[in-house]
Amino acid sequence: MYPPTPDQTTFDELGRQLPPPPARPDDPDPAEATAAVELPFWPRVGLIVVGVLLLLVGVAGLFLPGIQGIVTILVGVAVLSLVSQRAYRFLRWSLSRWPAALERVEHLREKANGWIDRKTGRGDPKDACR
Repeated sequence: MYPPTPDQTTFDELGRQLPPPPARPDDPDPAEATAAVELPFWPRVGLIVVGVLLLLVGVAGLFLPGIQGIVTILVGVAVLSLVSQRAYRFLRWSLSRWPAALERVEHLREKANGWIDRKTGRGDPKDACR
């Protein structure tokens, strides 16, 4: 049997109405779609290169001793999430079981976005003197 859609009413064995299923963590947030801001070309390329390199090191770390593979992969995805909505959705999905970690990553993403805005001149001119 297929799972019900949120607009369908479902009932349990005793005929009681059940609440609609919760939204999945990988569903895009409506505010998220409007929050995507394009970076200038070179910072975007730099973040993609750093993110891909971290992903490769993380994959190597899965097999080599001394490198935390999964942590490095998550850091690489976090860097890529600054330039890719798909990577951001994957990061949210992969950390949905650990809300404290997701909140910390969100805070670090905001700080990184602020730093990138100041360095590229996209932010508030008052913030550039920090």
